[in-house]
Amino acid sequence: MIVNMQPVGNKKYQVHILSRHNQVEPPTPVVSDEDVSRMRMEADAARAEAARIKRELEEMRKGLPSDEQRARWAELEQQAQAAEEERLRKTGEFEGWRQQITEKHTRDLNEAHVARENEAKRAQTIESELRETLIAREFADATELFGPSQTSKTVLMPTIAKDHFGRYVEVVTHTGVDGKPERAVVVKDMHGTVIVDPKTGKPLPFAKAMNELIDAHPHKQYILRGSGRVGANNSGGLVDGEHGVDLSRLKAADFKDPKIRDAVRNKMSNSGGLQIGPGFDELARRARKS
Repeated sequence: MIVNMQPVGNKKYQVHILSRHNQVEPPTPVVSDEDVSRMRMEADAARAEAARIKRELEEMRKGLPSDEQRARWAELEQQAQAAEEERLRKTGEFEGWRQQITEKHTRDLNEAHVARENEAKRAQTIESELRETLIAREFADATELFGPSQTSKTVLMPTIAKDHFGRYVEVVTHTGVDGKPERAVVVKDMHGTVIVDPKTGKPLPFAKAMNELIDAHPHKQYILRGSGRVGANNSGGLVDGEHGVDLSRLKAADFKDPKIRDAVRNKMSNSGGLQIGPGFDELARRARKS
């Protein structure tokens, strides 16, 4: 075997080994002390650079950053990320670091998604409460139809009327002239069609539309306000024959009497067209307080 050394640079050689048949074996790479020293210096420099950037970031976090500092901060964070990536790549931990970044990004996305869902639910709740308030206000303002006044068309209090006729009322949203959404309360007939003005084709105001709905109700005779007891040429109003209570002239204060409340509840239940809901009991509680 013959050993042949070929110079390849300053203080570097490649060793060629000749076999018995003068065939050159693959050269054996030689790493010099300078290469080892340079590699160590590069690794030390990378660690030192990462440590310097981290220290500078910590100093900046101690005070309130200005716009310029925030821009510099973002730049330093990018540099720190790049330096950390380089360090981890050199030490074989790059894959683990990338997994950490992916997991953090996934957590941030999930938190943002949950926050959006919570905000959407909150907005939906507020919208629902607003619609209920708008509908209740329309019933309360329709004094020509509901309420204790003798001039009201029916004997129903607004809360009781809303319990029954509320199924025919809804709030619709449309775009106003200024481009902003506007809400309007509309009344539907018993077939689910919005009651409109035949001249304009637009929804009738609440009181007018509700008046038409009442006139079309199959049991309207039980809720229309009359002038006296049945039998005195009066087709309207309610009279409970068992208790002799004239239900056509009830006032809010009358509902303090449990006999009055029972008479109204029984009469409504037997009419087949109206159901007494929680608004009736709420009216009774308010009457007792007053």
